[in-house]
Amino acid sequence: NSGYPVTHLLFPEVVGGVEISPNLMPLPTSLPDTETVTGIQLTLLGGNPGETLCIPFGLLTQGAAGLFEVCNTTLCVTIPYCGCLEISQEFFSMDLEGNTIYEFTVTNFSSELPEVAEHLFMHVTGQSAISITDELQDLDGLADTQSISLSTTILGNLAGVDEVCFQITIHDDSLNECCGIVHCVDFLPLQPPPEFRRGDANSDGSFDIADVVSILDYLFQGQSMGCLVALDSNDDEALDIADSIYSLDALFGGGPSPWPPYQECGIDETSGSLGCNSFPACGENDSDPQGD
Repeated sequence: NSGYPVTHLLFPEVVGGVEISPNLMPLPTSLPDTETVTGIQLTLLGGNPGETLCIPFGLLTQGAAGLFEVCNTTLCVTIPYCGCLEISQEFFSMDLEGNTIYEFTVTNFSSELPEVAEHLFMHVTGQSAISITDELQDLDGLADTQSISLSTTILGNLAGVDEVCFQITIHDDSLNECCGIVHCVDFLPLQPPPEFRRGDANSDGSFDIADVVSILDYLFQGQSMGCLVALDSNDDEALDIADSIYSLDALFGGGPSPWPPYQECGIDETSGSLGCNSFPACGENDSDPQGD
């Protein structure tokens, strides 16, 4: 009842924190006055299940000078509850470049579409300065009740961020059947691991017999150490008598030196459970060579 043939619909980009797309929607054919068109589809990103969202929008027509609005109205919808997937076993870590890695497990719930999910789409919502590297991931035929572990790298300045929210959807192989959730996770900013020198067990800045004694004190006397990975001279991710033998051989038997980082301060590039809380000999910008 606008009195004009309608050619486009115009929607706002954001309403109540919910992102709406598309914003300018051309109709398949010009819609005459008093006629009806069906199959209009909007994508809403964000919001809380059960929340009523009222979306103002305009009806436009094509005139000689371009598009102009012929009438407007408001559409109210209820954001549905969705229990089709679950995110669990979340873990944040930091890679060697200082980027934050977000690891998580996705479970495809039963009795909800898609029965077999082939793709997952996710992006950070509510924080335009933060993004991720892997927005679209393959799920390799994730059937109902099955789970898969995934990861992505979070990009951007995370200083002062205490919560990160993701819009996550899973899709079938044709990208038609899908469902999604907004998932928020508490985030504690990570600090890069402290630098250390392998073999320098007592963290005094030199590699000598005192370090062998420190390894033995840790193994047999229960002596506490601030940087366990520094004791792991052979870099086998285990602390045992072999580390003291390796150090003795390096000092007096002409054997190989401790594995990197050895002569300069650095971080452990070998994955494992040995950590380093503090290493006094490696202060900021301390990279002077360590003598034998």
